[in-house]
Amino acid sequence: MTPILLVMQYWKYITIALLSVLLLISIFFISNLRTDIDLIKVKHNLEITQMKAEYVDTARNIERKAYAQQIEAINEYKKREEVILASADAANDSVSRLSNTLEQVTAAAESDASIRDKYINTSRGIIEECSVGYRQVGEIAERLNSEIKLLKDSRK
Repeated sequence: MTPILLVMQYWKYITIALLSVLLLISIFFISNLRTDIDLIKVKHNLEITQMKAEYVDTARNIERKAYAQQIEAINEYKKREEVILASADAANDSVSRLSNTLEQVTAAAESDASIRDKYINTSRGIIEECSVGYRQVGEIAERLNSEIKLLKDSRK
């Protein structure tokens, strides 16, 4: 028997064998594709987890910085408050000295007209200095009051 006759006689079996081999090859490739897809899914989930971790870390860093800024603002407020209190004490001392000076000048002014002129000029200068000082203290107090409000608003 020649090979052609053999092929013609067993063509059904040969076709079945070839189709079986093709089926096995197809099954192998499909299982490889599923494995690749599963691997891609795992990589994707890992990337998402890493991104979430980075996001949480960034959020915590932002919270730490905001907290540090609030603490710094409170400390600055306390320093400014101390300065204002010192300025207020200095202003009280100035008023006390002014009062003493006015009493001395008044006593001397009653006896001499030239002393009266000095009294007027001195009083005017002192009052102007006090007015400037009081305005400055008032401006500082207003500024601090607005900063206090900003600090309170930032804590909310």
